[in-house]
Amino acid sequence: MLLTNRNKIFLSILLILILGQQPLKSQAQELNKNKKTSQPEKFTNFIDNRGLINNDFPPRSNAQILAQIIKRCPREFTGWEIIKTFETESYSLALCQQDNTTYLVGHKKQQHKAFISAEVITNNEALIVAKDSQGLSIEISDSQLKISENEKLIAQENLINQNFNEIQIKPQSNLIGEIWQLQEIYDDKNELVNIENQTNYTIEFLSNQEINIKADCNRAKGTYTQSDNSLSIIVNLTTMAICPPESYSEEFLRQIQLAKNFSIQENKLHIDLEDNRGKLIFIISQENSQSPENQQKNFESLSNYQNASGLGGPSSVNNELKEDTEQQQKKSLLPGVDAVFQPWFEFKENLAEDIGLTFGIDYNFLYQKLSDSPGFDEASGGIFRFFGNWKLLGRNTNAPGYLVFKVENRHRFGKIAPQNLGFQTGYLGLTGTQFSDFGWGVTNLYWQQKFNNGKISFVIGTVDPTDYVDIYGLTNPLTHFQNLAFLTDPSIAVPNQGLGMAVGAMLSDNFYVITGFSDANGDPTKAGFDTFFDDAEYFKHIELGWTSSFERRYFDNIHITAWHVDEREKAQVPDSWGIAFSASWFIDDKWMPFLRMGYSDGEAALNERNISIGFGRYFSQNGNLLGLGLSLGKPVTEGLDDQLTTEVFYRIQMTQNWAITPDIQVIFDPALNLEEDVIAVFGIRSRLNF
Repeated sequence: MLLTNRNKIFLSILLILILGQQPLKSQAQELNKNKKTSQPEKFTNFIDNRGLINNDFPPRSNAQILAQIIKRCPREFTGWEIIKTFETESYSLALCQQDNTTYLVGHKKQQHKAFISAEVITNNEALIVAKDSQGLSIEISDSQLKISENEKLIAQENLINQNFNEIQIKPQSNLIGEIWQLQEIYDDKNELVNIENQTNYTIEFLSNQEINIKADCNRAKGTYTQSDNSLSIIVNLTTMAICPPESYSEEFLRQIQLAKNFSIQENKLHIDLEDNRGKLIFIISQENSQSPENQQKNFESLSNYQNASGLGGPSSVNNELKEDTEQQQKKSLLPGVDAVFQPWFEFKENLAEDIGLTFGIDYNFLYQKLSDSPGFDEASGGIFRFFGNWKLLGRNTNAPGYLVFKVENRHRFGKIAPQNLGFQTGYLGLTGTQFSDFGWGVTNLYWQQKFNNGKISFVIGTVDPTDYVDIYGLTNPLTHFQNLAFLTDPSIAVPNQGLGMAVGAMLSDNFYVITGFSDANGDPTKAGFDTFFDDAEYFKHIELGWTSSFERRYFDNIHITAWHVDEREKAQVPDSWGIAFSASWFIDDKWMPFLRMGYSDGEAALNERNISIGFGRYFSQNGNLLGLGLSLGKPVTEGLDDQLTTEVFYRIQMTQNWAITPDIQVIFDPALNLEEDVIAVFGIRSRLNF
């Protein structure tokens, strides 16, 4: 039955009312409730002889753009901001932007239901290009509008607005959404730099203005700013793995921070460095990009375990966790064993991601045998440790706060602990540093607060002064040298663990200072409040140093340390003071030569004067380490001869978490044994960490 004109009008009104009560609920509207950076739904457009028409777009939704000039973004772009509007004879257009995403929207003036919606992929003062997934392309340049469908030009008109060159458009980032892999590097002479394994160097720009960087065996995180084609990058956090000698890791991280301008040409990212220092060219990587949330979690887990501990040394809790984690990236002699422990280490990483708790468990064993001794000629002992940190404040900021802890059980097998073995043969020193037998004790329990990504930090609580006094790259007695002569200088009267505090700060890019004080009568088996507050006898220290960079602060390091310890009345030890000098340098990330010397006045230290030289040789592929040292010391006691100490060790990584270290020490003219000229100490050390 044919409808009358009255019925047609009635049905039309009814249809309009129905559509008016049921506005389009697009994907963009749903996502914008939870995340403002969501992109609007792309619409299907097709062309007829009248121009662009979108049959899928309800007329009701075009209510915002009925005027000739678009005054606000359409409903599908609720919350977006209009950056610029422009017109031609037939079209009204606008740029709608939210964060770093920009869309070109508009309509044909006489066809309000004809709707344009295309994402902007290029914009600058001379050119705007927008495309959608259906082949629609809109270009605005030279005061002209060009519309193409599948590369076929279907409309071209002049802009009524003749001031296009003065249009100010917020920067639209083409950088986001891809992982960019290094392809080429050109130096300041425009010559190609030969880089091996370019796939190991990538950058990824995130929508929250953060950047993730892969630099060979290291990963880094930073921030970036972009304005039009200008670009600046700052690296805030980086791991400190020792890459192979041919690695470009350190130089890549340095160059990426020199970024000045960028352009994208044929799907390649070109980054020009400031002062014409060169250019970096990247291609789109085949590696899958992760969401910012997952990127943040993954890097947080990595940084929890690999971010260095403020200005602490290699034996501090955070740096031990860092080095243990770096070892998981090395080759080992028994890869099958490594696979067995992989689920455990993944559990630890997940725990770090979820609650910010990072921890380690290890067991250390040492056996030593003397070539000759008037007393005991052998000793063995072990150390069980549970240590870690809990990031309780400022997660994902540059000023985190940690609760740092270390609980130990030090015990002996047999009648004597290795730490005391040297005295049995008349040697005035420690041949088995840390391997004592005090039983259970709390050697670390303090609050650590960082500022400016760790460049300023302080610790307060139960501290180990050797973590902050006279440090360099080989001061951990569980992984480096065993004799005290090559660890903390024996001319410094460093006390045992106890209550105290330390503060460290980078004064510039290269200069730093560390200062602090602690209980001169520290005892890790006791709380220590009585000796700290009642006896009030303290060890104080200050260190001024120079380093090549904050990240390499105990690899490339030159410093002077001054110290003073109060008189200890109960121990009947007078007050003493001293000064020490240390210089070490990590050459080609392989060799670490060192020179260390010290002087003390008083009777608190072992030596009045001491000088040590030597080197460490790192093998980056498997984590093995060779060390050789020579030390000459003059005891503080009058009448005792100088004694010469030598040590050589070779740490072998059997698996990623188990190392054995053969060690030989040769002592010439032991100060307390006039009968022997030369005594050898043969040792074997084992460390298993979880």
